[in-house]
Amino acid sequence: MRWPEVAFAVLGSVARRVYDLTRNLEECCLYSARQRVASFLLRDSSRGETGSGPVAVELPAAKVVVASSLNLTAETFSRELHDLAREGIVDIERRTIRVLSVDRLRQRCCAG
Repeated sequence: MRWPEVAFAVLGSVARRVYDLTRNLEECCLYSARQRVASFLLRDSSRGETGSGPVAVELPAAKVVVASSLNLTAETFSRELHDLAREGIVDIERRTIRVLSVDRLRQRCCAG
């Protein structure tokens, strides 16, 4: 009660965390592997970006860790990334994934 600004900041932080956890749970339960990978890349590639220009996404951890956070095996994560690369949507170079078209990736995420 003495510091409403602090209380407001803490509540905002908690609300963002609950939102993120809820979104992650929904994705793991309702999204296909393809949609989870595309959604993950969109979260990192679309920050401030609109349109179809290339955007680099640096994986925050090893592929096996990222796959685990998406509730996927490393093999499934890799297969989905390579499918996106074959379709010309991304370019893969170790831990850097270059999204060649955010719009096409968004279509891929929302398809099916």
